Amino acid sequence: MPYLVQILLDVFDDVGSRFSKHPYNEVRAKLTEMFSGLTAYTRAPAAGLWNTGSTVNRDDISLLRS
Repeated sequence: MPYLVQILLDVFDDVGSRFSKHPYNEVRAKLTEMFSGLTAYTRAPAAGLWNTGSTVNRDDISLLRS
């Protein structure tokens, strides 16, 4: 039976600094090994917003699909 696995990964940490590419490369390699393929949408197709009461926070997300 075919299946689809989607993983959403944050692009920035809680203070707005971009994460290094190393963890993403490790995830890509592992998923490609496990599922024989990978599609990565690295242009942050999803953005999350939430209100903490005093500020509105934002997450930019990369989508990995295998």
